[in-house]
Amino acid sequence: MKTLKGLLLLAILALTLNAGAQEVNVNITDNSNYSGLYEVNLYVIDTYTQNVCIVAQKKNQTGLQVPFSSNEISLSCVNLVSVQIDRYRYIANVAQQSASGSGQNWTPLLDTGEMWGNFDIYFTIN
Repeated sequence: MKTLKGLLLLAILALTLNAGAQEVNVNITDNSNYSGLYEVNLYVIDTYTQNVCIVAQKKNQTGLQVPFSSNEISLSCVNLVSVQIDRYRYIANVAQQSASGSGQNWTPLLDTGEMWGNFDIYFTIN
């Protein structure tokens, strides 16, 4: 019984550590000489059902690198299905808050287990 409890505790700890490694970095290259603030919205799309939901948002960002850590990303609206099929992707939308420049880019397709990895999404606004 102690062995079973120990294994269960290790499994919970492993899941917690795995979830803690999740990070999506949005990297912006702005060639428009814009010096204002940015709004960055992070979405997940399920490419099988075409459901899209917002999982994180940051406004008033001054930097050209906007990180989203695991405690800022909520996948509760995604309804993840435990399959090893690449069906999800993160989509980031970047907008200049006081100008008309914007952009959108995404990660490669990911399976359920890959949703807790570290990803970089790059943009260029001209």
